[in-house]
Amino acid sequence: MRLLIPQGPPQLAGDGERPGLRRLLLGTRWCLHSDGRLLVVPLPGLARDDLFPLPGRHRRAGGGTEFQAAMVSPDGSARAGLSGRFDPDGAGLLLTASYIVRTRTHDERTSISQPVRPAGPDESPAFASVGGLDLPAAHTVTLAGATGGETFGPLPAELNLLPATGPGPVEVGLAGLVPGAVGDLTWIASTPGLAESDTGRLRTTLSDGNLRCELSAPAGAPAVTWIAPMVVPPGLRLGWEPPPLPVAARWALLELRFAAGRVTGEIRASGAWGDHVVDYRAELRGERTARPDDPAVMFERAWRTPRFAG
Repeated sequence: MRLLIPQGPPQLAGDGERPGLRRLLLGTRWCLHSDGRLLVVPLPGLARDDLFPLPGRHRRAGGGTEFQAAMVSPDGSARAGLSGRFDPDGAGLLLTASYIVRTRTHDERTSISQPVRPAGPDESPAFASVGGLDLPAAHTVTLAGATGGETFGPLPAELNLLPATGPGPVEVGLAGLVPGAVGDLTWIASTPGLAESDTGRLRTTLSDGNLRCELSAPAGAPAVTWIAPMVVPPGLRLGWEPPPLPVAARWALLELRFAAGRVTGEIRASGAWGDHVVDYRAELRGERTARPDDPAVMFERAWRTPRFAG
């Protein structure tokens, strides 16, 4: 990951008419992740928080780096876009770009030229390799296994890893993509802001690309749940098929191995409906991904720190 920061003031087409954009660019961080993702992060208070940080993509081209980044506001009323290049310029780099803002009432385009430089060690965020993994990282995976006496899968899911904001070495997010399907699982136990009543106690280790997360939650942890077939008491006959229901984990173990862009591993868990124990077992397989059209929400949130974006 490279972090580029301004080395001098920007030159703008119509500079005298755009003092707000000039201030924004003076403090903006250009975050180029190693897998091709880009994030444009202004200093706090200098840009609309429904448009920035601005996610995009970058790639090597013609001795420099070209990029595109864009975001549409949640209500669809505005769109911001940046496209351009970084090229060698003496001891630093020269940014040349076009900045576009479109609203329901007008469009505006501004040309930009600005010197930038790579951030020094004291200026870069702590997004180095952690335990053999380059973070943040997104993966497309499948889950296949059994729960409540019924087999399932392979079911599609997303696995995201972020630098930790708490005591653990990494933040893990696993979300199934087939809501309501038997075997669909959600694991957000390491997400900041949750209380122990949500997550139980979590112990996470990461070394040489091997990740192990063990959860203990005697009362059940809603932060780790899966869908299992509903248990029908023996001798009870129903005239309808009971729907599958979510189970909160009382104990869960996630063991993953990362190598050459791929991930394999297994998940085991146990929960309960009343006095009835419900077990879960699944194999996880997949690969790292970075889709050009992906807004990279997880990657984006990782940069929303007081140090960079408020």
